[in-house]
Amino acid sequence: MEIEKAFTRLAEGIKQNGATACQETDPELWFPEDAGLAKIAKKLCGVCPVNKECLEFALVSNEMHGIWGGVSVADRRAMLGLRRKKGGSQRGIPARLIF
Repeated sequence: MEIEKAFTRLAEGIKQNGATACQETDPELWFPEDAGLAKIAKKLCGVCPVNKECLEFALVSNEMHGIWGGVSVADRRAMLGLRRKKGGSQRGIPARLIF
């Protein structure tokens, strides 16, 4: 999926569902330096109506900072590696995040 398409899907989702937690909280929460804040951000993403669109945008745009769609930078790198591997296993990736 192209970056523009992913961004459009995310923007449309936000428009349809209203403001998201990441828009209404301190930005520091989404770029945590400690595991406690990361856990909070991931929980908030878990109930967000656009978490899949958010994650997809982060993946296609190769976003390497912050929590996007409930997924950390390290986890997104792993997901991208598995996506690029032909026939690669998707073990360890939550089913809701596999596209």
